[in-house]
Amino acid sequence: MKPEIRKYFTWMLVLGASFISAVAHAALYVRGQDAQGNQLIYDDVQNLTWYDYSFQNVNLYTFPASFSTTFDGRTLDGWRLPMHIGTPVTCWAHSLTDCSATDELGYLWKDILDNPFGDLPSYGRAYNKAPFNNLSLETQWYWLEDAWYINSSAKDRGHVTGAAVFLVRDGDVLATSTVPLPATFWLFASGVTALAGIRRRQHH
Repeated sequence: MKPEIRKYFTWMLVLGASFISAVAHAALYVRGQDAQGNQLIYDDVQNLTWYDYSFQNVNLYTFPASFSTTFDGRTLDGWRLPMHIGTPVTCWAHSLTDCSATDELGYLWKDILDNPFGDLPSYGRAYNKAPFNNLSLETQWYWLEDAWYINSSAKDRGHVTGAAVFLVRDGDVLATSTVPLPATFWLFASGVTALAGIRRRQHH
């Protein structure tokens, strides 16, 4: 392999690795704040938008569907509680030590934010929460959508204010679905173009 080609080949490998790394970790995007000053955070792995606020003392049976907010001049409704992901319903709420990480909130906490799961909460531990400001899974219980089905008796309905509500919405809140490509993509593309130019010159 000629030195010139070897140089560009090595450069492309480095850029390609950077591109793959950037895509693999690009999971959460802060879309902005709503009229109440709370963040709307898009999760491109689960294709969900999280509402960054822990609601306390609200009725889980009526509040999510009735909630709406204003963002970018539009009214956003259709909010709901996090749900289990293709697994049998085994619990009604989520905390650091309850259930498994197979619901949308647990997946966010463990697989996207890369926090430990299943251990007793450690108040001296620094949990990964960025870019969230109001998510405290290590100290707070959060309702799951499955509470609708499990906590259906009159007795259980009396405990609907025992945990917080952290709302989620399907899809992206942006008016357009276009997501800006990371800078590493354009660097990688320029490397491909440069290598193609070298090959063309060699054939002439």
